Amino acid sequence: MAEENDIALIESYLQGELSAEREQEIEERLKADADFKLLFDDTRVMIEGLSKLRHKSLLGRIDQLESSLGNPLEVKKEAKTIYWSAQRVAAALIGLAIVAGATWYSMTSNNAASGGDLYEEYFSAYSNTIVPITRSNEELTLLVRTFRAYDEQVYDSATIYFDELMLTDQREFVRFYGALAYMEADDTQKTTLLLKTIISEQGDFQTQATWYLALNYIKREEYNNAKSLLKELAGSSTTYQEKAQQLLSKMK
Repeated sequence: MAEENDIALIESYLQGELSAEREQEIEERLKADADFKLLFDDTRVMIEGLSKLRHKSLLGRIDQLESSLGNPLEVKKEAKTIYWSAQRVAAALIGLAIVAGATWYSMTSNNAASGGDLYEEYFSAYSNTIVPITRSNEELTLLVRTFRAYDEQVYDSATIYFDELMLTDQREFVRFYGALAYMEADDTQKTTLLLKTIISEQGDFQTQATWYLALNYIKREEYNNAKSLLKELAGSSTTYQEKAQQLLSKMK
C-alpha cells in the first residue's frame, strides 16, 4: 500500500499537479532515500514507455485504416461515376471499423507475439537521472557530451562517446547507460557483456540490468535465457515484478 501511494505521488509530481512545497519534499526524499529514487526512476520510465506505446499503437491503427481505403485519386481515372446512398456509405464505414477493430484485437490479444513485437512493447529507454545536462556554451566534458547524446537519443554518437569514456571511467552507472546505448544501436553483443558484468557485481543497477538483459535476450531471440531472468524478477519484490510476470505470460 505504501508503494502504491508513492507511485501515485510520483505520477502527480511528473504531471506537475503538486504544490511547490510538495515538489520540494519529493526532491529532498530523492536525495536521501535510494529505494524511493529507484521507484521514481522506474515509474517515470514506465509512464514514458506507455505514452510511446499508445502513440505508436494509434499511428499503427491510422496506417491500417489509410491502407484499406486505398488511393482516393485513383477514383478519378474511372469513366463511370458511382453514386452511393447515405445508407451504403454508413454500411461501408461500419464494415471498415469492424475489420479494423478485429485486426487490432487480434494483434494485441495474441499471446504468441514474436520476440520483436514483445521487445518493442516492453522496451523503453532508461531516463538519465545521474548526469545533469547543461545547455551552456562552455566546453563540455566527455561525460556530459556522452550523456547529452544519450538524452537526445543520438545513439550512434552516444556509443562512440561511451567507447571512449569507458576506457578511463568504469563506474557502474557509466557501463549501465552505455549498455542501453549499445542496445538502442543494435549492438546486442556489447549490451550482453556489460549487463551480465553489472549483474554479477550486485551493485545499485543489478535489478535494472536484469530487466534490460532479459529484453536484450528477447531481441536476440534467446528466449530460454530471457525466461530465466524474467522468472527471477517475477518472484522478486522489485518494481519489475509485475512487468516480468506479464511478459512471461506472453512468451508461452
